[in-house]
Amino acid sequence: MSKTIDANIVTASQQNVVEFRILVDLAFSTALYLHDGVGDISYGGNTYQGVGNFGEISSVSEKLDFSQDKLELTLSGVAGALISTVFTEDMQGKDCTVRLLYFTPSTGAQIEAVTIFKGYIDNSNIVIGKEGAINLIVNNYFSRWDKPNVRRYNDADQKANYPNDKGFEFVENLTQQKLQWGGVNY
Repeated sequence: MSKTIDANIVTASQQNVVEFRILVDLAFSTALYLHDGVGDISYGGNTYQGVGNFGEISSVSEKLDFSQDKLELTLSGVAGALISTVFTEDMQGKDCTVRLLYFTPSTGAQIEAVTIFKGYIDNSNIVIGKEGAINLIVNNYFSRWDKPNVRRYNDADQKANYPNDKGFEFVENLTQQKLQWGGVNY
């Protein structure tokens, strides 16, 4: 599946000097927006907090099939407050988006961002020492396709997620009902 890239990004990437920032959206209980620079950047209605240099981002590849892919994202030299947030957060299964935000080198004006990876956090490691580091393993959404859906369409399963919902209350009784349709019993 081919993607279209904004003409402004194509033009910017063909220049001798290209300036961009890596933006990371982490959908924790309180969303976390980070970028690899210093200071704050506003993009898409969100304020991205600068964490300095990202320690490492593994390579991202685009494939033609619906195969599983993962990304390793390491944030190093992170402030203690951020480590505390990540340490206490139940982050497994939370969404993560990584973008490249292009700038005009001469003016610093934002051009456009292109999404390079979208998925969910599978695992994390936190290294506490002289410099704090957070390592996140992010899987793309295709990795969920091989997992079975264990949901049932009955009242008990619905009430596990939505305790006040009565939509499936009579479903089990319907299987026992004798129905008459046009003179024939079913």
